[in-house]
Amino acid sequence: MFKLLELCANHREVTNLCPWSLQYDTNGKDLGKIYDVLQTPNNDVYWIEKPKQLLIPVLRDIVLDVNIDEKKVLIRPVGEWQDED
Repeated sequence: MFKLLELCANHREVTNLCPWSLQYDTNGKDLGKIYDVLQTPNNDVYWIEKPKQLLIPVLRDIVLDVNIDEKKVLIRPVGEWQDED
């Protein structure tokens, strides 16, 4: 439970500081910077604009870690939760 609370607190920092953080998946792939955080009724969504537009749902099973000090967000590989183009 502590990890979830810490992740939520760090997510609020991402929301306040966009655009800033680098988005990586667990394979080390750099997905770009978070341009904005979109708020939807069910969950927030990280919007990456470049190099390829990508919408990442802020869900526990997708966003694995938010490191404020290193300005990094770690997610599961996109192909595991979304069909890639």
